[in-house]
Amino acid sequence: MCQHQTWCSAVAVCTLVINAPTFLSQTLKFGLLSAQADDRLSGMQLGHKHHLGVDGLPVDHDLSYAYYANVAAQTVADRELSREGQAFVEHIRLIDEDALKLQTKENDDLFVWLRFQARRGMAEAQQAVSRMLFWGQQGISSKLKEAVKFYEKGAARLKDPTLMYDYGVVLLKSLIHLLPLSDLFGAITY
Repeated sequence: MCQHQTWCSAVAVCTLVINAPTFLSQTLKFGLLSAQADDRLSGMQLGHKHHLGVDGLPVDHDLSYAYYANVAAQTVADRELSREGQAFVEHIRLIDEDALKLQTKENDDLFVWLRFQARRGMAEAQQAVSRMLFWGQQGISSKLKEAVKFYEKGAARLKDPTLMYDYGVVLLKSLIHLLPLSDLFGAITY
């Protein structure tokens, strides 16, 4: 566990388990240290405490807003970063049968069929598989290297404008930790 996560855990233990007034200053100290390290839970907790003015903290809506804005900025930044295994959160109603049928797994018939069609050179299937693998959509876990390979094959072989654009965007998004730097220059040609 990171140090700020340990501080956040200490805040939770002191607040929920012990809940003694003598630990209030320790709880506040651990919460501030954790929030200073950009821990989201501590930032939300301190924002809430300043919003309501509880646990001896003054009501300060500006400071509360600052904590909440910091958490929101971190969340937006995290959503822009693509990491291996990351899944894209999709809004689906459980009563919408059509949307539920589109949810798949990697060994499910729909995904296997799309992958088969993509390997045969069908541009629409290549776009769908690449998108699912890159963003982790429709129940498929994100596999960036595999997605980049599908984008590259589609852009180079099929010359599909959508795949070429998407491949260029993927490369320009600086997946340098996955791809050699020379591929970054290839993005400009697409």
